Amino acid sequence: MGILDNLKNLFGKKEKSDLPFSIRMHFVPIRLDSYKNNSTTLFINIKNLQDDEVLTSIDISCDKELGLDQSCITKRKEIRLGFLKKNEEREVKVPIYCSVTTPPGDYEITVSAIAHYRTYEYVNNSVKTSQKLRVV
Repeated sequence: MGILDNLKNLFGKKEKSDLPFSIRMHFVPIRLDSYKNNSTTLFINIKNLQDDEVLTSIDISCDKELGLDQSCITKRKEIRLGFLKKNEEREVKVPIYCSVTTPPGDYEITVSAIAHYRTYEYVNNSVKTSQKLRVV
């Protein structure tokens, strides 16, 4: 039992049981047309991996060329899910819009699942993931 035995604990990947949530995301349709007003739907599946009931919210953010409303002004959105029981899974649908000024490229959509303590003002833990959306 030396110093090197603990390196895996310090620098290794977190085990699944250490993470508070499991997040899966996908887009329908999977890509958008450039220089047109159109949208895609982001499906977010979040599952509580903790042993207790957790007050949960989701924070979604997108690149500056996309938007979470039809005018592409809103770039960040918080959705409060309430309490998630142990192993409970919820699905959230969020529309992602592009406008006539959106050039082709890959744009990053970031989703953070946040575990709160008592009220939404206090953050206990969070998990962040991102996915690319292609505009052609």
